[in-house]
Amino acid sequence: MKKAWDLSSNDKEMAAFRAITGEEESATAVFHSVMRKKYKDASKLDVTSHIHKTALHPFLLGVGKLLGETYVKGGYNPTLECNENENPRRFKTRITVKKDGHEKWAYSIPPLHFTVSVNDEVHDFSPELNEISSEKNAKNISRYVTKLAKRRNQILYATPEGMPSIASEIDPLLIYRESAIYTNLLVYLMIDPYKEHQNFVQQCLDAFIKMLPHVRGDRKSKHNRVTGGI
Repeated sequence: MKKAWDLSSNDKEMAAFRAITGEEESATAVFHSVMRKKYKDASKLDVTSHIHKTALHPFLLGVGKLLGETYVKGGYNPTLECNENENPRRFKTRITVKKDGHEKWAYSIPPLHFTVSVNDEVHDFSPELNEISSEKNAKNISRYVTKLAKRRNQILYATPEGMPSIASEIDPLLIYRESAIYTNLLVYLMIDPYKEHQNFVQQCLDAFIKMLPHVRGDRKSKHNRVTGGI
């Protein structure tokens, strides 16, 4: 991303390429982590699929939307903590619980070892993903992710009309990709250091894999990758 920002003023196309590559590599790190830790069905992830990797950030936005609305409105105020004096250093999630007029803290160690349920059922984040799609003027999550993948290829691949060029401001694209990279890396750091299988990681992985066929990213689909110019 540093190189992307350095290039943004005189080579927008190369800046975009580096930012897109950064996002895809950070998504690949998350995929490799859950696969290496042998989470259930992690092998269904395709680390070579642009659609799989493109789908990760919108999915995480949906997860964040639910957590934000649920915990903040409930007054739980979740925070991520790391004690630098501990060896080894490990993340933990602190949730504020109010009881008898007093605040008490509950910790999740490892940081994602909990489950989120809605109406007593394990949640798959479908409403939040549909909401994000609607905010992006897409009919559903499939259309939105496919649009992101096509936009990637418009930037990277030449067409019969010539080499790609970016006429608009590059900063919004770089800001979006940088946010995606840091989000992916934070998720990686909350998964990879821990030998335990964390419940929320498995819950999210189940929901993500359930979503993949609908974004045309499953391995069995002949449309597994969007290639070439648009």
